[in-house]
Amino acid sequence: MSSALSRNPPPDWYPNSPVFRAELSTLRREIFAPPADHNRLVIDWLRQNAAPTDEILINYEDLPLMFYLPNPIRGGIAAFRAEDDAKQPPSFLVIRQSVPFVYWPVF
Repeated sequence: MSSALSRNPPPDWYPNSPVFRAELSTLRREIFAPPADHNRLVIDWLRQNAAPTDEILINYEDLPLMFYLPNPIRGGIAAFRAEDDAKQPPSFLVIRQSVPFVYWPVF
């Protein structure tokens, strides 16, 4: 193994061990010390305050809401049904201002 490393050393910019892949430390962190779920607060609040028939409009990360809530979800990056008020206007609006790549005039 050491002869292979001497013939093919890692690049100068490579900060981690030449023996272990950098992804292994990330994998270990994600499994044993997962980061806090930033959607959990929103989902828990909506679960307590929204009726199952209330429509929710969100500008980004609509899929976690679709997975965890029984509500009809509009919006997302594609702005799916964002302006469709044929049945009823959305009862809740979730805006993530840190996302610069959504079509803001719709929201």
